[in-house]
Amino acid sequence: MHLNIQRRRENVTRVAVACPGTKITMILTNETEPNHSSELRTDVGRFPWFALQVRARCEAGVAKCLEANGYEWFLPMYKCRKRWSDRIKQVDIPLFPGYLFCRFDPQYRLPIVKTSGVIRIVGCNRSPIPVDEVEITAVQTLVASGVRHQPWPFLTVGHRVRIESGPLLGLQGI
Repeated sequence: MHLNIQRRRENVTRVAVACPGTKITMILTNETEPNHSSELRTDVGRFPWFALQVRARCEAGVAKCLEANGYEWFLPMYKCRKRWSDRIKQVDIPLFPGYLFCRFDPQYRLPIVKTSGVIRIVGCNRSPIPVDEVEITAVQTLVASGVRHQPWPFLTVGHRVRIESGPLLGLQGI
């Protein structure tokens, strides 16, 4: 994997994974996070995505409960080989352990918080902060592309990256 370090000033989205065999450029800036618009609906009739912190290894169960209550959710997964004493098995593991994404009206968040397994809605000062639609779309594109993906150990929080080759060409993130 090739890394090019560059100084640039531009808004980018967060992508917390990398794909083996693709070229990633690190973009170092002093820029702060872009301000979120006060408008909460992203499309006509659609609410924004929010990150939910859930109990460890309960992501799939919480997703089923949310679906049963009529909420749109997104739980990105990746395949990993796990070794037991008698076999090796390929299992699906959440890309962001302990978190999943859900669309809902933040004014009516009580049913979300009361869902079994949900710890909290990620936000600041007890106010949920929506995740940019572009960020969710980038992760959905990654998962749907069929490209092998996994959490990447050398990417640290706050480093800006841009994928420069491969099927995810042009995706950017922090």
